[in-house]
Amino acid sequence: MADPRENDIYRWRWKDGKALIVGCYSWRAVFFNGALRDVYWHDWRTSSSIDLDRVDLTLIGNIDDCRQIKVWDLPYYDPSDVIDMRHANDSNGPIYLKLTAEKSQEWMLARAEEKFAVAQRAKSGAERDIADLQDKLKRIKAGDLEVFL
Repeated sequence: MADPRENDIYRWRWKDGKALIVGCYSWRAVFFNGALRDVYWHDWRTSSSIDLDRVDLTLIGNIDDCRQIKVWDLPYYDPSDVIDMRHANDSNGPIYLKLTAEKSQEWMLARAEEKFAVAQRAKSGAERDIADLQDKLKRIKAGDLEVFL
């Protein structure tokens, strides 16, 4: 592994699957102040460091090569251009976008098609509900008080 740069972001895991090492981890870490630090805790910049010899690292980017975006910006960009630091202990963690990223027509189209399919299913369900309720209204007006609402 090349020497880490300040603000490098990594996915990490224990070498040889050493799951016996107990602790709370996000499995994402930033090389900060000369040490690799998991970002699980709010004060991760001051937390203890991870021993580089005990972990396997996958570099996913550097904060300095990114800009921070909001969650509502995600549908515009290919996930390969995004570094999402949110995790179980920080659902509002930063989301970084590589400076070289551009809006992706392909990704936007896929998201729009997904939303369209959801809306179509909701429309079909609403149309069935309307037909069922029209029938129930007719039956109640005709005096049927045993209609299941």
